[in-house]
Amino acid sequence: MNKKIKTYSFGMKKKITFIQACIGDFDTYIFDEPTSGVDVESATVMMTIISEICSKGAAVLLTSHNLEELEQVSDYVYFLKNGVIESEGTVNDLLTKQDDQKKQPYVVVPLDMAELTHYLNNHYHDDYSRYDSHIAVYVDDCVQGSALLKELVQNDIDIVAFYQRQSNLKETLFGSDVDETLDIKQS
Repeated sequence: MNKKIKTYSFGMKKKITFIQACIGDFDTYIFDEPTSGVDVESATVMMTIISEICSKGAAVLLTSHNLEELEQVSDYVYFLKNGVIESEGTVNDLLTKQDDQKKQPYVVVPLDMAELTHYLNNHYHDDYSRYDSHIAVYVDDCVQGSALLKELVQNDIDIVAFYQRQSNLKETLFGSDVDETLDIKQS
């Protein structure tokens, strides 16, 4: 109570300005990088509050470098590069456009890497990438992905996990392919 705001940490100051912006009931809100410098738990609460504001029908302009946050709360996204709109659209439209432009990666976590690698060398040639704990196989669509799984099962290749890798705004913006940063999920 007796401590001046100027003595607070950067993150605490950000939280206070966020709270100030949310006091009242407005039809328009502007948030410029609201979660930068804020701990993860507080950032999660802040994004929930922004979602609630949107659900009440208020217009929200949110600028952020955190593409995961934008993906969660945005109705419409503009990507700026050097002050020029490089791409725009709904999150779904942008992700769909990205997905239509390249083969879809299916992540396969085999029980025996050598066995799966041998099979893929004979049937899929260059349409896969091998990593330490998994292999990403690239197919045209989910029909081919399902056919791939069926082939593996019919050829007695034991699979620990198999799932389609979903695109995100980061991949859409920067065009990165599936790499070592894939999360391995049991499915």
